[in-house]
Amino acid sequence: MRSPSDLSARILHEARRLTAEEGDTWSMVDLARAAKISRAALYRRFPSRDALSAALTAVPEDLSQEPPQNLSVRERALEAFQAVARRRGIAAATLELVAAEAGLGVATIYRHFGGREGLLDAYARERTPRALASRLSLAPVGTLHQLRAALEQITRALLQHLIDQGPVFFLAGLSPDPDSRPAIAHLTRLEAEGRAHLTAFFAAQTERGLLRGDPDQLSRSLVGLAVGAVFLHGPLAAPPSLPVDQLAAQLTGLLLHGCAPPLDQERSR
Repeated sequence: MRSPSDLSARILHEARRLTAEEGDTWSMVDLARAAKISRAALYRRFPSRDALSAALTAVPEDLSQEPPQNLSVRERALEAFQAVARRRGIAAATLELVAAEAGLGVATIYRHFGGREGLLDAYARERTPRALASRLSLAPVGTLHQLRAALEQITRALLQHLIDQGPVFFLAGLSPDPDSRPAIAHLTRLEAEGRAHLTAFFAAQTERGLLRGDPDQLSRSLVGLAVGAVFLHGPLAAPPSLPVDQLAAQLTGLLLHGCAPPLDQERSR
């Protein structure tokens, strides 16, 4: 699988090519299409045109190197599944359409995923923050400062996941098509497994005496805060109006301390 730096290099290469061919008339949507990635993947690396321009200035192109290659077969298939599901719904995201979108053969999709259910599993398992929450639940967290840092890391991953993948689940939930229900149920079950890892993280912290409350309710509260923030700060298909790091810090503070000042500070007013 390609590294983030490889993908960034490809994006910058395509941005330079578009500029050479079209001047400054191209858009970020044009760039995502040229780089063969989703808009969410593009915005995750370069959240604005200004950030992209700064990177183009800071990183001169090495003309002695070959242009960055395409994404791996696995990444192309997962990106294609998301694109088809967004446009036509999960029920319509057949292996044939996904393969055509990715520029791959159906046999290649079978070889990598073992069928449509395997593709759904990979999509949910590889593009969610579940592994991070599971790992952090076992990490040594002994102080409130360490807890806040770990929780911000989880919240940041959760927000980015919702920005990148949220439209698929949101649009699927609005679909009246009964053919979509099995796939939606499958993805929903996998998402529930992911939240179980988050609940385990909160359970570990309550056992350590760093948090109070029911771990399941705490995990539901964090997911609810993240979903609300993504909906309110920007459309699901675009980055939110606030940087993800800033949103993660705000939501973490809200969950840990609420929004009222400490009692001693309030009495001093």
